[in-house]
Amino acid sequence: MTARQPTSRSASLLVPRSRDFGPFKPLVPFAETDRARFFGREREVADLADLLAGERASALLYGEAGIGKTSLVRAGLVPLLKSRGVACGLLEGDRLDEDAVPAAAPGGALLCIDDLGAALDDGPRMEKLVRVLQKAGGVRGMKILFVIEDHDLWRLDGLEKLTGHIGGGGMRSHLERMDEARVADCDERTVLGGGAYFESGL
Repeated sequence: MTARQPTSRSASLLVPRSRDFGPFKPLVPFAETDRARFFGREREVADLADLLAGERASALLYGEAGIGKTSLVRAGLVPLLKSRGVACGLLEGDRLDEDAVPAAAPGGALLCIDDLGAALDDGPRMEKLVRVLQKAGGVRGMKILFVIEDHDLWRLDGLEKLTGHIGGGGMRSHLERMDEARVADCDERTVLGGGAYFESGL
């Protein structure tokens, strides 16, 4: 099940630590440690993994704010790729660190830059982003996944003037909202996975 997440550029929703949410995740992204209770996006995870297994060096995941892009990557894609021997590094657009670029590994390497729009400031962050990408480009077998919100897509122009087209050749994936049936299935699997049950007739 995905959850709406606050981005680093929006006001974060502070959830009191004392509240008990049971098996459900509050309004923050799922993390890699939440893999066992991340439901409903199996198809999208598999499709994204297949996309990154292709010949091209980069891919783009985009969608509306809060649709679950971060959760998809952290709790779905990264655990799957790590199980295949891929070294994974995660960065956010407003916190870029060259040291987070993974080294080469037998299964390949993936660098995911989440909330890419935060780095497209045509200033210091953009310069740091370029340095990160240059370092990543020197790693054998490296794939780069850019994650961006719909409303920031127009800002890719500045970066593409420096790097070339991002997510070209069919390497773009749009994350859609889940329909009611999938949401209901996620709710049921989350409840049952947490050790609870539905009473008859619910």
